Amino acid sequence: MTSPGSPTTPGQASWTNSELESMAARVLGRIPVTEFGVIISGADGRFVAGTPTAASILGLTVEQLLGRTIVDQRWSAITVDGDPVAGDELPANTTLRTGRPQSGVLLGVQRGSDAAGEHTWLRVDTHMLPHDEPRPPGAALSCFSVIDGPRAAELRLAQSERTFRMITERSHEVVGIHGLDGTWLWASPAAGRVFGRPPAELLGTNVFELVHDDDVDLADATLAALLDGSDPVTVTVRMWRADGAMLWAEVIGQLIRDRRGRPHQLQSSFREVTARIEAEQARDAAVEVFHTVMASSPIGMALRDVDGRVRRTNSALQAMLGVTDDDLIGTTLLDRVHADDRLVVEAAIAAGGDGSAYEARLLRADGSSVWVDATSVVLHSFDGSPSAVLEQLHDVTTRKIAEADLFRRAVSDPLTGLLNRTRFIELLGAALNDARVGGPQVTVLFCDVDRFKSVNDTRGHAVGDEYLRAVATALTLIAGPGDIVARHGGDEFAILTRSDGPDVAEMTRRIQSADTGASGPLTISVGVASSRDAAPEDLVRDADRAMYLAKQTRDTAV
Repeated sequence: MTSPGSPTTPGQASWTNSELESMAARVLGRIPVTEFGVIISGADGRFVAGTPTAASILGLTVEQLLGRTIVDQRWSAITVDGDPVAGDELPANTTLRTGRPQSGVLLGVQRGSDAAGEHTWLRVDTHMLPHDEPRPPGAALSCFSVIDGPRAAELRLAQSERTFRMITERSHEVVGIHGLDGTWLWASPAAGRVFGRPPAELLGTNVFELVHDDDVDLADATLAALLDGSDPVTVTVRMWRADGAMLWAEVIGQLIRDRRGRPHQLQSSFREVTARIEAEQARDAAVEVFHTVMASSPIGMALRDVDGRVRRTNSALQAMLGVTDDDLIGTTLLDRVHADDRLVVEAAIAAGGDGSAYEARLLRADGSSVWVDATSVVLHSFDGSPSAVLEQLHDVTTRKIAEADLFRRAVSDPLTGLLNRTRFIELLGAALNDARVGGPQVTVLFCDVDRFKSVNDTRGHAVGDEYLRAVATALTLIAGPGDIVARHGGDEFAILTRSDGPDVAEMTRRIQSADTGASGPLTISVGVASSRDAAPEDLVRDADRAMYLAKQTRDTAV
């Protein structure tokens, strides 16, 4: 029946399994059932010996059993009425405390292998060990077996019903049992809180009487699906409280079948979700307003993911870029940024935090570009995390063209189109700053049109202006790709170059022999000055002095 062993703890006397079983038969005055467990509890209630069957019944090994007590929370013992058993009221502890045997006590214990809420039912007998038994003094013997058959089924059913009752009575959800037509047969106490109707008031009425007229068809269809064999169905409907107020309820319905598999009853649960539905409706209304405003806005708008992928655009942006919504969905606006502006935009986005702002050119479908003033706003989800970004793009092309024209006017000479003196000095200063930190040496060629005043006085200002434009064109053609040509004032021009000496000499020669295309003889005197650390005005003045010296000697440069 059981294998021999020495189940004990250090320092205690030991029994073989056969000895324990024989002792149980002698103490009880009878032979126990075939499968029974025997445990010896010391005076302190701890298990000092036990058979393998006892350990197996309790879901342990013998080694795990020894040293524990029946009060161990892992067993959560209950009575046949479902009440928890206090430690002092357990059979072994009662026997140890009173010295009186406990016979035929029924206990439910929850072992590690039992499902949640389920118990294994035991019949327990406990006796004090006989006085002639020296090992150990003041100990109790417990003999127990598992109850099976109809009685076990009866106990499990009773406990299941108690558990169901406890859950439904304490639940905030209404739990109901209905006839197949929806008639209330039973309702949990939560019905009073949710519907304002106590369970007794609901019994015999039909659940459809509580459903809002506009949702009755949906409820009917749900019932039909259940009767047709559907799995449990969840539906959200409007229902009425006793005071006439409306509530939203999430209803889960399922079919209960009898032993033959035929539809028998309906089981339902009702969770009030009014606050959630109203919040969703408010959110949906806000989203609809947002989409309406976005669609009708004259400003270009794009809704994108936090990673930049466009989700939605409006017609204003589509017209601005000459594309359709489908052309933009899934792309990024950065894909359309002009190459010369990409670094500026990337820096603005990186520094933007919860939003960024930048001005840049976006490429249209036809290859042209449009200037936009872009701002972005980060949208957050309910938990505060970024969920999307709204981009707003104003077409500022007209303004940028006007600004560029204004800048051009501010830095250029209106007659020749060359840079003016002010802008030339600014750029010369930047070149000298670069030269001071190791950049190439800076050279200024100062040019003056010979005998221009005489031409202007004798042939008129129109011809003089023609001469000046011709000189500007000639100097621009002679200057190198990185050189800067400016009209310094009157008939004076200046060239900034970083070329070395031989190249400067060749440039000077070409200027002196330039064919300006002017209607009449025209020569140019050139003065040259180079430096790495001079002030811009000083370097121009040095080149000017050199030009006057050259003018005195003609056809030479200094």
